[in-house]
Amino acid sequence: MNLTPAQLESTFRYFDKDETNTIHFAELITALASLGILYSEEDMDLIYDQLLRGYGAVTFEAFINLLVFTLFFFQKRTRNCCALFFFSGGNYGRPRVARAAA
Repeated sequence: MNLTPAQLESTFRYFDKDETNTIHFAELITALASLGILYSEEDMDLIYDQLLRGYGAVTFEAFINLLVFTLFFFQKRTRNCCALFFFSGGNYGRPRVARAAA
């Protein structure tokens, strides 16, 4: 998947209908699907919850960070490319990958 930064921003902005620099759960699922990225409902629940905890909302920054982790796992060709974000010690906004099944 070769997407330019402009394409990623354009995708986010398309789903940010109210122009608040945030997208909601259903919009996030649809935005990812439009990029060919599909997660299970359970994984999306976890990802969305962690993005809210870490960023307060699914902002453009949160969206890009999710894509960076997702694309990293796609490139590594792991069987389960779900990037789960866990935030430690009140240091919200600095996600780390907790696990990725091989």
